[in-house]
Amino acid sequence: MGYLLEILVFGLLSTGLLWEGVQCDPSLYKLNVQPVTVQEGLCVFIPCNFTYDPADADINSKLYAYWSKGGCPPSPLVATNDPKKTIADSARNRFFLSEEVEQGNCSLAINDVQRNDGGEYCFRMEKEPSAKFNFPDRLKVAVKGLQDPVINFSGKLKVNDPVNITFTVPGSCYLKPPHVSCKTVARNFTLRTSVSNDSHVHNVFDFTPSVADNKQNLTCTVTYGNGITSINKETTILLSVTYPPETPVISYEIRRLDNSSENGTDASQVTIEEGESVVLYCKAVGNPSANVTWLNGSNNIIAANELKLYKVKTQGDYICQANNSEGSNNKAFRILLKSSGNPTEPSNAVYAVVGALAVIAVIALIIAIILIFKRYRRKSMMDLESHKRLQTLHSDFPPSDQDPNPIDNDVTKEPEKAEESTDKVPSDSEDLHYASLTFIARQDIPDVIPEEIQTEYAEIKR
Repeated sequence: MGYLLEILVFGLLSTGLLWEGVQCDPSLYKLNVQPVTVQEGLCVFIPCNFTYDPADADINSKLYAYWSKGGCPPSPLVATNDPKKTIADSARNRFFLSEEVEQGNCSLAINDVQRNDGGEYCFRMEKEPSAKFNFPDRLKVAVKGLQDPVINFSGKLKVNDPVNITFTVPGSCYLKPPHVSCKTVARNFTLRTSVSNDSHVHNVFDFTPSVADNKQNLTCTVTYGNGITSINKETTILLSVTYPPETPVISYEIRRLDNSSENGTDASQVTIEEGESVVLYCKAVGNPSANVTWLNGSNNIIAANELKLYKVKTQGDYICQANNSEGSNNKAFRILLKSSGNPTEPSNAVYAVVGALAVIAVIALIIAIILIFKRYRRKSMMDLESHKRLQTLHSDFPPSDQDPNPIDNDVTKEPEKAEESTDKVPSDSEDLHYASLTFIARQDIPDVIPEEIQTEYAEIKR
């Protein structure tokens, strides 16, 4: 009979119904905690709350809580608020109990998680005089290896098309939060948002790809904690940015008549002798790789990548066309013949000489116009001066009542005056008569040289 009683007491102790008596009501002692999985090296915060029968406790008594691994106390303690208890060496400074135990908070934080931290944990509470209970529900902790972070994009990487980089890392608690960064050789990316979901953190970066980003390594790094216990993990991927073909690059090989050869790169034209052969090569950079074809002047496809022209007899134009799924591009190439009747394109020096001659011709024309204008103006001024001299001459003769024109009066009336004078004064037919003429030059015209006043005599015979 005594043996059966001992078994019953042991069973009650193991289930938490007895610790120091059977006076508690088990229905009022409840523990709410969920199993967790944490990655090695990180930290985990485990939410927990509990209730007890306040009738079993003195309101002025302090409530003590205990977490122990493997079983209930006296198993090794990993966390407690009882300063009189000893913590196991493996758990010291890594397991932390909530400071709000009096409010029923039994949450537990584990930092720098180790492999041997996995297992079951028991929670016990004590408050005098008789609220002392081992909760039958156990906390289950699973530990696994640290996972690599993952990089994802919100869409296809196309040049100048904005996308989001999502860098997903394992979650960690406030004791060892993750710090993330993403970069390439040419640039660093700025973190836009960080969202926790389940046991992971999704970090979002803005990214607008360029041609320079193609075939570059994108490295995203996460660092947990600081100092010697910090952990670093990174992921690197090769970027593939799609873009249309760039301007094609054309190179050539000339096979001369004397069997020599000549090569050139990145050209737009070449001049050869009639009968020589030319091989044209075209290359265009794009992603995906561009398909290259050669077109003639009529836009007909005549070759791919490599265009071979044997014993060329006529000059002509050819086009290298490059295409991929993102677009197209092209470049023209001209073949000129030295023996062709058509002149080749003039050089820059010829253009310069022609331009200089044109300028000189314009200047000469302007000078000629100015000289002609000045000569015409001077002649006009001289004609005006001559007219003024004649007016001055006429003004020296007395006016005539019958004829207002002094010059005409002087010419037409002179014979009559001569006849009248012969009636009054007999004279020989050979008598001489003299008339006085006076010419005065004006001084106000600069182009005319002033002359001295001259008096001339005219002989008049009757």
